[in-house]
Amino acid sequence: MQKRGSAIIIAMLLISAVGTIAFSFSRSLFLEIANANLYENGTVAFYAAESGVEEGLLRFRLDRNSELPYGVDKTPTEKNQIVRSNLTDKEIYSDLTGGTDIKDISTIEPASMIYDLRINSKNSLIGIPDGINPGKADLSNFIANKDNGQFVIKRDESKKFDLTDVLATSDINFKFKPLSSNNSLIAPLNEKKCVLLEMKLIGKDISGTKTEEKKTVFFSSFPGCDYSSVFAKEKLPLEFLRQYSLDGTTVAEIKNLKSILWPTVLLSESTLVIKPIGSDIAFSIERKNPVSDPMVYGPLTKISSTGYYGDAARRLEVSIDRQSGTLYDLFDYVIYKAK
Repeated sequence: MQKRGSAIIIAMLLISAVGTIAFSFSRSLFLEIANANLYENGTVAFYAAESGVEEGLLRFRLDRNSELPYGVDKTPTEKNQIVRSNLTDKEIYSDLTGGTDIKDISTIEPASMIYDLRINSKNSLIGIPDGINPGKADLSNFIANKDNGQFVIKRDESKKFDLTDVLATSDINFKFKPLSSNNSLIAPLNEKKCVLLEMKLIGKDISGTKTEEKKTVFFSSFPGCDYSSVFAKEKLPLEFLRQYSLDGTTVAEIKNLKSILWPTVLLSESTLVIKPIGSDIAFSIERKNPVSDPMVYGPLTKISSTGYYGDAARRLEVSIDRQSGTLYDLFDYVIYKAK
């Protein structure tokens, strides 16, 4: 009887051991299957996001001022506005005009390939915000790096900015700071303060029938500056020359730039061309009335596309140089929706 009781105990222990092993194995198997499905869903979600990026690039190619949703001015209450498209059902779930708030869209169908698309070029200013005053930039502590290179203009190179919306009804203020040879420090040498700025405003009057160009060269009032050779080479009439003043931090501001370049004329189209001579510069363009003036097109167009499939989501973000069309870094974010 004692041996028979021991056999029962041993059998139960063996059954428990086998059951534990089987449970662990099945749990690992289910986890592997779930991870495989999640990986597969993530791949499909990536392709959905990629489709959104392709749509964004096509829209940019057709119209460099393209915004999606239309009319979005990138105010804090509109950052969640997107256009959602279903690749499986070939449907668009939200209006192109105004878009749809992400929070207002129902739960995503697990078996559908879907992407949320947003294209944005407009900003409250062109430059790095000072973080205190809306629409105002801070150049005093500017340090050039790969993240703010769009706010640097190399010497003897030009950059163009579409300012049609704001200059149709208002004006802009332009700030800049000469940079040292390594583009990272406040210029310590006097000759670095002698930078010339060639400004051109290309536009049409309100009738829209004639395109004209207004050019002015701004030069420093610093006593040690000698521009005689440049003026002789350019053969510029005196009426095309204007002085600017640098403050103690080597930052200069030219207020009401449109009124200086093209006074008393209402413009239906306007493009500002800036060319520094003598030094690289960091710059900003601010609207005269930050609260009421239309937003301005920045140097970059940003495309954000989030793809969904099953329990996975992938977001791709692309930045495009609006002047050259150069495609900057593409960022890939993997997002998993928790159950």
